[in-house]
Amino acid sequence: MAKKEITELMDEQHRMALIETLRRLGRPVTDQVRVTVTPDMARKMLATIYRNRHPSSDTVKKYARQMSSDEWLYTPESLAFDDEGKLIDGNQRLLAIVKSGRPVMTRITFGVSKNVRAVLDQGRKRAPSSAIWMSELLPDICATETDAKTVMSVSAAIARYAATSLSSPTPLELALIAEAHKSSMLWILAQKSPLLRDQHIRAALVMIHDKNHHMGEAFGKAVLDGLGLEKGSPALAVRDYLIDLKVGWTSGVAELYADKFGKILRGGKAWIQGEELNQLRRPPNVGWSKIIQWYTDGPLAFRGRCGFGDAAVFSADRNGNIMAAE
Repeated sequence: MAKKEITELMDEQHRMALIETLRRLGRPVTDQVRVTVTPDMARKMLATIYRNRHPSSDTVKKYARQMSSDEWLYTPESLAFDDEGKLIDGNQRLLAIVKSGRPVMTRITFGVSKNVRAVLDQGRKRAPSSAIWMSELLPDICATETDAKTVMSVSAAIARYAATSLSSPTPLELALIAEAHKSSMLWILAQKSPLLRDQHIRAALVMIHDKNHHMGEAFGKAVLDGLGLEKGSPALAVRDYLIDLKVGWTSGVAELYADKFGKILRGGKAWIQGEELNQLRRPPNVGWSKIIQWYTDGPLAFRGRCGFGDAAVFSADRNGNIMAAE
């Protein structure tokens, strides 16, 4: 697809704006233009695709989710067409535009050599924690880059086990989960214990704390320091389990992450409800789904900004599912 054809696909307003810009700059159409790509334009561009990799359905869904929620940001990264007008980069972004049904502003570069594919997408992928830290999206939670790493890993664990509608969550979606559990995230960041060995343990304690701040904080303190605990205490059952688990790791026996997450939540529920608990057993048949549902039932009143400048305002429920954008 050539520059002229792309220009012809634009609506009259965008076409005149492009012409006026080029006239003001005193130069002809360059090799790169900024265009608002509609779903119909995206379909026509996809028809020119040339030897592209098979698209990832998870990636397309993730991009489409961002576009539908007005979370997709304009970046310098462009769609690319070779000197024959065939699409050589941007397949998944265009599929996401079609899937979302939303127009998206992007750059388009023309006349790119087919050989550049050998070096495209070879850079180091930016971790969610780096993206959040560098963009200063959670300044009230993440005082350091180390905090950002902890918060993003905890949010990812919550998304994996509690937010079942989130497939391959984006950094901004993880930031929404962190904001939805803000006071609990700040609490877990302040805890120091050798028992806090991974994000699954921290994530379970965050959800317990979020369910009931006062009792969750007392439970976490009891589990981590072990002072004055008597037989039948849910905190003692969880503490003994984590200590045994530490021994298991050193001998090469690892608990399934979901099992670890569920067992800690089971102890927290018993503590909050004032029940005795001597042993953490996996519930028959239903597994941990009922326990997790007990923590995630009911919406959490949360509205916050995630983005740059005049970004849209999103709402999220307790398990981080994006509900609406204004």
